[in-house]
Amino acid sequence: MDPIQQMQNVQYLRVSNFHSEPVTLCLEPWADEIIIPPKVNYVIKAEGPAGGYLEVAYGASRITVYGWSGSILFVFSNEELLLGCRIPAPLTPST
Repeated sequence: MDPIQQMQNVQYLRVSNFHSEPVTLCLEPWADEIIIPPKVNYVIKAEGPAGGYLEVAYGASRITVYGWSGSILFVFSNEELLLGCRIPAPLTPST
């Protein structure tokens, strides 16, 4: 199947920093990081095969967003692209 046709699932996630200190946003499995300044929000756009979904883990000063197998992620501030993880996430071994 054509890789473009496999990108059937599109999800959006708004990530906000309501704190007075910066927060690190980490995108996994790419290990890309970007700082979210205080009182700012970013939008994450995820594209990938149907059946997958984003997962989010929150820490004191860190937010980690996990893509699913075959997904790619993009981080936007308003309409401006800040970061793009364009290499599809590797397949996760079945358990």
